[in-house]
Amino acid sequence: MLLSFTLDELKKTPPAPLFPNAEGTCVVIGNFDGVHLGHQALFRHAQGFGLPVVAVTFDPHPREVLTNSAPPRLLDTEDRLALLTEAGAEHTLLLTFTRELAALSPESFVKNILVERLAMKHLVIGYDFKLGKGRSGDAGKLREMGGSLGFKVDQLQCLTDAGGNVISSTNIRECLLKGDVAMAAKLLGRVHTVRGVVIHGQHIGHKLGFPTANLDPNLPGMEAIGLALPGVYATRALLPAPGQPLPAPRLHTLPAGPLPDGAEVFPAVTNIGCKPTFGCTTLSVETHIPGLDRDLYGQPMALSFIHRLRGEQKFASLDDLKKQIRLDLEQAVKLSS
Repeated sequence: MLLSFTLDELKKTPPAPLFPNAEGTCVVIGNFDGVHLGHQALFRHAQGFGLPVVAVTFDPHPREVLTNSAPPRLLDTEDRLALLTEAGAEHTLLLTFTRELAALSPESFVKNILVERLAMKHLVIGYDFKLGKGRSGDAGKLREMGGSLGFKVDQLQCLTDAGGNVISSTNIRECLLKGDVAMAAKLLGRVHTVRGVVIHGQHIGHKLGFPTANLDPNLPGMEAIGLALPGVYATRALLPAPGQPLPAPRLHTLPAGPLPDGAEVFPAVTNIGCKPTFGCTTLSVETHIPGLDRDLYGQPMALSFIHRLRGEQKFASLDDLKKQIRLDLEQAVKLSS
């Protein structure tokens, strides 16, 4: 069950559990951008208490409200909520983040929201978690409050991959900014994916013999494309059955081939950049799906990034460009099939 509230709306509700259960709940709280392996570990731990697991998260991202330096999100809100459910959240409380919410003391937030509204008996938090005004509600303070309010706190240690890399949203963004989509996938637990709608482009690819499906980088679901280092990528394109919406995002990577619901995943090659050979200056996201002869305009498409093949470059002639596209396509199909 998903419930969404502003702080004003929550104040108007009776101080009774939003998700009634005689035994109480286990709460996992955070921004959960990416719902990466570290986030998933929190939910696995929470499921061990035998209580309904409630995810508490925020929209917009707190940094969008409190600073002017919020990075593009790894996931839009809709996809984040879907992945939280798959990760183990039986219920989700989505709070509209405002300066008023940020100004709440840890005591007020915990007592009035987590304890009274969620009947919290256990709280599971990450290694760097803090809440409340000035981020003053650290693990020690939360445990102190738990002694008087009747809940226990488990703080998980920092999770790293086999190479010792910290699994965090920040590190995943840094990987994408460097074009290291393979490392991003290791930290996410799945291939990094954006979801958009196919739009009309300049039809340059069609004229070259490599028609492309273009995604608008400014539409919802495409925020994370702003993290991608321009260049050419081996990708997988997920297309739903005709007339159907995209399947919900998953916590694992979908293989190439047909899916049970009629959707299909295709090996593809994608260029992110401004097409310098043609003197363009606007960012575009263009994907060629070999062997697909179908009108995709206005259709939803998910695009997963398998490997960065090369940087974007300006070619001396169209023949040189077409030759390189053929090489890119051959390599991309091998990597993404």
